[in-house]
Amino acid sequence: MREDLLIAGIDFRRRTNRRYACVATYVGYILLIGALWAAFEVRSIALALGAIPGLLLMGYGWWVLNQVAAPYSTDQTDERQTQVRNQAFFRAYQIIAGLPFVFLFYLDEAPQLAAKHGWDLWIPQSGEHFQPIMFGYLLLAITLPHAFIAWQDPDYLDVDSPA
Repeated sequence: MREDLLIAGIDFRRRTNRRYACVATYVGYILLIGALWAAFEVRSIALALGAIPGLLLMGYGWWVLNQVAAPYSTDQTDERQTQVRNQAFFRAYQIIAGLPFVFLFYLDEAPQLAAKHGWDLWIPQSGEHFQPIMFGYLLLAITLPHAFIAWQDPDYLDVDSPA
């Protein structure tokens, strides 16, 4: 089962490797958004080139997550796959639905906290600040359901072996 998950010599039938792919995807997001943000702040093309490793890491991880979750999105899923898919989407969209409220709370409270305690909190001021935030939010919405599936599924090697 799932011979299609032997990708570039890495066996993504193992849960551990799929979890590494999940982590790599989100580390790639952070590198990509951080490099683009730094490039906007400093206005340097050299820093923008730093986004390339993040983009490659994110793209590879995202592709692996899509390969893992592909059987869950077809019409020929069994009851277990349908239940796992529905649970993954439910959990992912609970998080995705709550993030705008957390962000709005931060925008409302950060200036008061910074003034009261003397903290130096970053507060987005312009479209150049909000654009990477929205980009990251959209990428999270796209990949989080697949990441839940890849993270939770058992080793496919165990499923194939006789009990």
